[in-house]
Amino acid sequence: MSHIDTEQLESILSSQGTEAAFSELAKQLREQRRLHELFEVRLMQARLRLGLPVILGKSQELAAADQEAIEEAYMEACRETGREWLRDGAVREAWMYLRASGDEYLMRDHLASAEPDESRVDALIDVALHEGVSPRQGLAWILEHYGTCNAITSFDNFLHGKEGPDRARCAELLVTHVYEELSRNVAADIARRDERDLAAATLVDMIGSRPELLEGQNYHLDTTHLHGAVRIARFAEELKAIEAAWELTEYGRRLDPQYQFAGEEPFEDLYPSHGLFFAAQLGRDVDAALDYFRQQARDSHEQQGPFSSIAVFLTLLTRVGRLEEAVQVARDWVPESWRSAPGAPSLWELCERLGNFTPLIDVAREKSDPIAYLAGRVAQQG
Repeated sequence: MSHIDTEQLESILSSQGTEAAFSELAKQLREQRRLHELFEVRLMQARLRLGLPVILGKSQELAAADQEAIEEAYMEACRETGREWLRDGAVREAWMYLRASGDEYLMRDHLASAEPDESRVDALIDVALHEGVSPRQGLAWILEHYGTCNAITSFDNFLHGKEGPDRARCAELLVTHVYEELSRNVAADIARRDERDLAAATLVDMIGSRPELLEGQNYHLDTTHLHGAVRIARFAEELKAIEAAWELTEYGRRLDPQYQFAGEEPFEDLYPSHGLFFAAQLGRDVDAALDYFRQQARDSHEQQGPFSSIAVFLTLLTRVGRLEEAVQVARDWVPESWRSAPGAPSLWELCERLGNFTPLIDVAREKSDPIAYLAGRVAQQG
């Protein structure tokens, strides 16, 4: 540990007073990058300015005004210390303070321009993905440094249950990565066979008239990666990524049966069912997809099966603009739908999109829920 000049501190304390002495100590600690100690000194300075003891006893009670001032000083000390750690590139240490001060944007800005090397990539991923500061950036670093398998596992562990734009952007990143990798591999296989120019060909174009590419149990990408990407692509919202996901299902359905792993309800027949789901969002075979997923949802409701089939049907109805039917499904098949619908749009969200809160108001009245009733009435009035 670097040396602090205590004689200098004593001289300043005698000639200039306590504030100057603490300021000098803070300066030396910053220069020596003893930043945890810098944080403690900043809190001591705040107590002194308030006329409080330098170190508060555990049982000491503070007046409300002093407590508020101490909390404000604590936040400012966290902000300063976090910035200093960022200067050193120590993101875990910085996040410990910036999370407390609520300055997530400072960490997000730092991550956006960070260039990870082997010595700090794990720390960057930890803060970006595991701490949720910038999930897409964290997943991109996992793809770059640890590969597709780890990225799929990380998505399942940290993003699968996290609804919202972060999950959608990460799903789009992952499916695009797998699509591009598979397309390159297929193009390389074709080039080895007949040396055609495939610069502008899509994956579906390349495999459409070449059944020989997948004969003899051949494949061009780890089939578990393909399975995982298609499954995760359900969370994508960008049409370009959904198009890529649909092409992946077209490739997957041509694989040898031993590589066509089963999915979970309502996607047991993994590639064909996902193909319907993605195609409908692209405006293709919409009625066929709705018929299939409607039946899956109805069966699940009648047999009191997993909610996932109803959630998928609600999601698809919403994405293809069939909001009236979605509202009816949420009303009739989703327990407590006026409050939440796990994995699918809630009745509130559907009524908001539809611009009509009458269904929610009716359900709230039937269920004797005064909070939802009044919220719906107020929303209906605009």
